[in-house]
Amino acid sequence: MLEKPLHQPYARTIEIKDSVVCEIEPRFVVNYRELEFKVYNEAEIWVDDVKVATGSWKGKLEYGTHRIECRMESHRTTEMMLNVDPQTLGPIVFESPEPIYGEIEINSTPAGAQIYVDDKLVGRTPCSIQALIGERCVDIRQTGYNSESIRVEVKEGKKEKIDIHQQIMMNIDRVTEVLMDNVL
Repeated sequence: MLEKPLHQPYARTIEIKDSVVCEIEPRFVVNYRELEFKVYNEAEIWVDDVKVATGSWKGKLEYGTHRIECRMESHRTTEMMLNVDPQTLGPIVFESPEPIYGEIEINSTPAGAQIYVDDKLVGRTPCSIQALIGERCVDIRQTGYNSESIRVEVKEGKKEKIDIHQQIMMNIDRVTEVLMDNVL
């Protein structure tokens, strides 16, 4: 038996005789389909637990049933079982993974500070926002006050509360000038 990847095995019985040369010309029959997969939010595409691409993929899949997944951090994986045969056509567009959210409630003293989550401006305090699950960096910024940065673990369906008491920013040049004159 002769085998070639993505082809049906070639099997033939050959009689072997002393001093006789026997030539064979195996004809392999394809056992795959050229397919194209797409997912719209640049999710990772996995075929049978192997990452093959991000966003879109073109390639050969052997006939049979394959598990196709679209994965993205902080999102629910979408998956389907795909039976590949000679009639399977493409491109095949997969459902995008669904984001998973939790909530962050942010308060500051004084109120009105800008809120950044993972370096993206999302509002001003006091504020309650939806955020993707996982570790998030929350920055609180307000003119005249020291910025505050906090890491928070956002969990599905849970509310994380953050209360910040901002400190007034000291003007170092002014303090130095006053201290130099021995006046406080």
